[in-house]
Amino acid sequence: MVESSSLKFTLQKNSTVKNCIEMFNETGAGFCVVIDKKNVVHGVITDGDLRRGLLKISDINKSIDSLINKNFFSLNTKEIDKSEKIFKRNKDIKFIPIIDNNKKLLKICFDTEIDKFKDTPVIIMAGGEGKRLRPLTDNTPKPMLKIGNKPLLEIIVKKLKEQGFKNFYISVNYQKEKIKKYFKNGKKFGVNINFIEEKQALGTIGALGLFFKNYKSNYPILVLNSDLYTNFNFKELVNFHLKNNSKFTIVVRQYEITLPYGLIEIKKNKITKMIEKPIINNHVNSGIYVLEPELKKYFKKIKKLDANEFINLLLDSKMKINPFLMHEFWIDIGSQQDLYKARSKNV
Repeated sequence: MVESSSLKFTLQKNSTVKNCIEMFNETGAGFCVVIDKKNVVHGVITDGDLRRGLLKISDINKSIDSLINKNFFSLNTKEIDKSEKIFKRNKDIKFIPIIDNNKKLLKICFDTEIDKFKDTPVIIMAGGEGKRLRPLTDNTPKPMLKIGNKPLLEIIVKKLKEQGFKNFYISVNYQKEKIKKYFKNGKKFGVNINFIEEKQALGTIGALGLFFKNYKSNYPILVLNSDLYTNFNFKELVNFHLKNNSKFTIVVRQYEITLPYGLIEIKKNKITKMIEKPIINNHVNSGIYVLEPELKKYFKKIKKLDANEFINLLLDSKMKINPFLMHEFWIDIGSQQDLYKARSKNV
């Protein structure tokens, strides 16, 4: 019988991709062990397996078969004491299924390391005016609007802290004193907070110019907007960035648009097809990035720069940009409707 504490990290073999996404969002573990009704292990699915699969799968109601990795590492009951050494020696291994001689799952051992990301700086862009949220932002900066009884920015900081991030840099401009007074140096939240003060609005990513003036480390930098409400796995993002030797990684999300009309296809002045109210799938920018310090050369001049302009600069220079597909819950709070939606959720 499977140990009860490990059961929530298992998924039945006849499950769908949608079931897998829901389970990952619920546990936040970034993996699951696939078993059948007799608890026999058929493979594992990691966060990376799911994200790669989603780039190819258009229907999330399909079976998880194509996601299952059958070449996984496991231990038998006599080898459990080896797990701690294995975790320390191989940072890529985050969990180990313990199975019996019949390949039945007994329990799952976990890597409990939490301070791996403590030296990765997190930059949160919080200088915007939140014009589309007025009048709510007339006297309150957008990152300080509350969801439940906490400001959105506090929720973001605490979620990142739970995942092991410790060092935060918050760019501020509009009503900056209210943000600075609330967070101070971050001590009451168990993190370190420094503020990047924009004398004038520097766009959605321009504040990096001020950050790079004093940044001497070689650690990659995690950058995100302050208006995101999500249960995203930031640890998996940084791990992906490092494993792929990426210079710049953008978190992207699938976005569906249902056209309200019939779509007409025309070739050589003839109608060839009509599709009634088609669903169009696209990938959109989530406002979360990881970049290498060497990209500071693009920020030598302190000037207004939006993320789309920066990304196009990199593309023009033929730099490879890695996409990291997000499957977690995510709301970009740009309007009052988005805010009300976020307040109705609990992530």
